[in-house]
Amino acid sequence: MSSGRSHFLALLLITALGLPALDARAQTDLLGEARRSFDFGKWEDAATAIEELDKNKLLAAEDDLVEACRILGLSHLYLGHRDEARSAFVRLLSINPDFSLDPLVVSPVAVEELDAVREENAELLASIRERRRAIAEQRRLEEEARRRLLEEEERKRKERASGPIVLQRVERHSFLTNFLPFGAAQLEQGRGQVGALFAITQGLGLAGTVLTYSQVKSYIGQDGKVASDRLQAARGWRTANWIVFGATAALYLGSMVDAVLNYESETIDLVTMPREPNPPPAARRAEPSAQLFVAPVEGGAAAGLAGQF
Repeated sequence: MSSGRSHFLALLLITALGLPALDARAQTDLLGEARRSFDFGKWEDAATAIEELDKNKLLAAEDDLVEACRILGLSHLYLGHRDEARSAFVRLLSINPDFSLDPLVVSPVAVEELDAVREENAELLASIRERRRAIAEQRRLEEEARRRLLEEEERKRKERASGPIVLQRVERHSFLTNFLPFGAAQLEQGRGQVGALFAITQGLGLAGTVLTYSQVKSYIGQDGKVASDRLQAARGWRTANWIVFGATAALYLGSMVDAVLNYESETIDLVTMPREPNPPPAARRAEPSAQLFVAPVEGGAAAGLAGQF
């Protein structure tokens, strides 16, 4: 019982999975059968095959629908079923209002019947025709836009492949750099002019401090005292020394505050590098080989060895 149920379920599964393929095969087989029956004058069989396709809704493509309606309409017309033929022709023209029969293949009566149906429904068919033209134009515009999109993407791809390489560079900065003198922090931040200004002014201040201090020291005698007649000049140099030192210290504090205000823990910039052309493929070196050959000669045979190095 269990085995039979399993086989039954397996059969159902196989049947369900095979339905789309069976529908497609049935559509092809029935339409081909209808075409063959029509070509051999079996109009009743051709009409039956087309009606079977239509009943099971196996026709979807426009070309297949037009061909099915053509076969159905002509079959009924040749069988004397004029109403059924006109219905098939109306359906055919509703799909393609500009369809026409080949007078070299079908009878003049069929051509006249189709033209009569087209003339009787000219106004409605004109609306369908205009709508089809609008759809065709919309499809053309869509294809044109798709083509332009693909061409633009291809152009960008080639441009990226042949253009320079752009790399992202990340630099991380220590906060302690802000306390360095002579504009070091400003230079690291990429502010060259401000850094140079601090470097020059602080350098001059340091030099001035050393110079004025050396002048003060020059007034002190070996006993560590300044002579009374040189005391006023020494005091003047001492004052200048303190002024220059204070200005230098102020410049240092100013550069430190400026560096802290403009500090960033990391900076990101783009670096452009030229792309190196692809090197030509290296010529493949032939592998050394040797081959023994035997050739017939007059009175016998000759043997030799041919090689490639």
